[in-house]
Amino acid sequence: MLFTKNTYIAAFLCVALLPLTLLYYIAVSIRHFLYDSGLKSSYRPEIFTISIGNITVGGTGKTPTVISLVNSMTKRGLTSLVVTGGYGRKSKGRVILNISTQVTESGDEPLTIYRKTKSEVVCDKNRTSAIKDLSDNYDAVVLDDAFQHRAVKKHLDIVLIDENRFLGNRLLLPSGILRDKISRLRYSDVIILSKVKDINSASVKEKISYLKKFGKRILISKLDYSYISDGKLKTGLKDISGLSISLFCGIGDPDDFFGIFNSFKIVYSRIFPDHCSYSESELAVLNKIKNDSDILITTYKDFVKIPPDIVKELNIRYLEIDLKFYDETHSEFDLSDLIMR
Repeated sequence: MLFTKNTYIAAFLCVALLPLTLLYYIAVSIRHFLYDSGLKSSYRPEIFTISIGNITVGGTGKTPTVISLVNSMTKRGLTSLVVTGGYGRKSKGRVILNISTQVTESGDEPLTIYRKTKSEVVCDKNRTSAIKDLSDNYDAVVLDDAFQHRAVKKHLDIVLIDENRFLGNRLLLPSGILRDKISRLRYSDVIILSKVKDINSASVKEKISYLKKFGKRILISKLDYSYISDGKLKTGLKDISGLSISLFCGIGDPDDFFGIFNSFKIVYSRIFPDHCSYSESELAVLNKIKNDSDILITTYKDFVKIPPDIVKELNIRYLEIDLKFYDETHSEFDLSDLIMR
């Protein structure tokens, strides 16, 4: 096995941060004990409530999964209210998104969900209050990133674990990537192995075998992509194969996005911080890399934060993605089947 300098640094930091990880473990355990023992109460909504969450930090594909679930429900005639905390927004209190909502008011992920689903989306850190006040006229409530939000008792808890990082070194923050204990998977209803590249791979079989021990329904999600878009027109990926392309994004786990374009002529790749706001300094970087590029490509989550005039000037496109879901037999699965039973 080849050990690099970065490997040794990572190992050193992991060990050095163990005292903080122990404190985090204690805090998480106490919080769960308070809810499990009834010392802290949870609100059980009358309306069917679904959570899309994870137990790791970074991108596991929660936002695309919320979008897929909501759109699947819409096709079956079910209306849904999406409730999210609105991470990264500069506004306070409750924000109900509409066509004029700016990304600074809502945050990038809620705005992405709203524009991709046309469903009702509300940002409110007090999710209990939002459900009580706004859910009467809907068939279901979808909570974004709410597996750890135990103030609301959900009817269906869906937990995403991405194939590439999986559970990391099995340690909680900050020594590892876990934001919750692995044992909490027993309290989920469905586990989705997300961002899978090859559903038939040995890696997927191994991870599915491990997850089966928690006794939950297991699904697989795979990225489906073939187009880029400027928000109006779509262009097939095969039609840009001869162009000089620059890639950029500010998401939790950018490797999968960049990996999609491995066979293309990439002249520049730039990773910005997660939830990057694209201020003048970031736009200056994009303007610079445009000089050597025919086209700039990013994610939709980043695209919504860039002014339309800059999009046009720099010839920016976003990758149009969808998710395909499979059950353990590798048969395609419709997420709305989870609630229509």
